Amino acid sequence: MPGFILLEDHPLVLASLVNQLSEKYGQPRIVYKGADVLAALAAHRDNAAHIAIVDLDLGDGRSPADVVSLLTAAHIPVLIVSALGEPSTVQSVMIAGAHGWLRREWKYLTKLKVP
Repeated sequence: MPGFILLEDHPLVLASLVNQLSEKYGQPRIVYKGADVLAALAAHRDNAAHIAIVDLDLGDGRSPADVVSLLTAAHIPVLIVSALGEPSTVQSVMIAGAHGWLRREWKYLTKLKVP
């Protein structure tokens, strides 16, 4: 079973992501869920993750590109799921190594599908 890091600072969005993964995988292996990228990396060292699903604004003062760079430096593929859609921000995270980006819209959040 793939291991997931869920980096998200909004509890309702985090719960929705867990729900969607549970529908797909039954009992998904959640390596870390929360908004602290350093705690996520520590959890990954103890229990390897296969992918990180990341919000662009974690409220921690780090730039989105810095968050992505930290994760990709640890060889964790990154999928961005965020309401933010500024083209320069999207470009910066893709350059930093994100594997994909999905615009999060509340009406579509419950339809998020992870392969």
